[in-house]
Amino acid sequence: MLKVSIIIPTYCDTEQTIILIEQLLNVEWSDKIYEIIVVDNNKKPDVILNFDDPRLKVIHCQKAGSYSARNFGVRNAQGDYLIFTDSDCKPSYDWFKKIYLKLANDSFEVIAGVTKITEDGSSRWAFLFERVIAFNFENMKKNKVATTSNLTIKKLLVEKYPFNENSFSGGDIEWTGNYSKHKTIHYSDEVIVYHPARESIAKIMNKDERVYGGFYKRRNKIKLLLSNFILPLTQFELIIKANEKPINKLVLIFLACFFRFSRFYYHFKLLITGSYRR
Repeated sequence: MLKVSIIIPTYCDTEQTIILIEQLLNVEWSDKIYEIIVVDNNKKPDVILNFDDPRLKVIHCQKAGSYSARNFGVRNAQGDYLIFTDSDCKPSYDWFKKIYLKLANDSFEVIAGVTKITEDGSSRWAFLFERVIAFNFENMKKNKVATTSNLTIKKLLVEKYPFNENSFSGGDIEWTGNYSKHKTIHYSDEVIVYHPARESIAKIMNKDERVYGGFYKRRNKIKLLLSNFILPLTQFELIIKANEKPINKLVLIFLACFFRFSRFYYHFKLLITGSYRR
């Protein structure tokens, strides 16, 4: 029997984590889940789960950052394969079954699934922007990368090549990009989780600032600053191809430009304060 561990980092999100655990314990073939590891990445231990299931354990990672938490989860996992997802994601009923069958029948090393955006109370424009831009599966396949919202990796691989902990964002894109230089990621549109859109444009800006902080840590500072003069052409392409009304596309293009030029502010804020958003 395959040993498959599910790793869930959580930070200031206990309520959604509990909802996710309830769903994982009731997905199709949930009896084949070897263990579920919740990595509490709060400054002090904060996650308490009242579930009577020996497969479930909560561990506390003192080092801040979701990739530090994921690496800590890897070091504590006993499974041969590790499934990563986010605490605010919701798996489809056959999500785990689809992954398990692919591992059992095809022995893939890395499986990237689909992350679908749901509205869940977000503002209209925040939802439209995220639906078009965030977790775009076709764009990920094109660029040969994937995100840890729905990612399965053979444990030996991520033990040998852990996630980059020097960033609060983008470590999954970096890891999968490096992997795909040498081997092939298996992309499956049958493996689906649902992720709520961020509540507002302000929340998207918070996320973008966190992503930019990841770039700032890893890239040449001058080249990164100059890159902000370049229009977000990839996002323009996704918006133009989207099945949206022309007026909606115009607003989304404006938002894409607004977010891009906001990065000048993020850059100088980081330069002056050195404070990274989580």
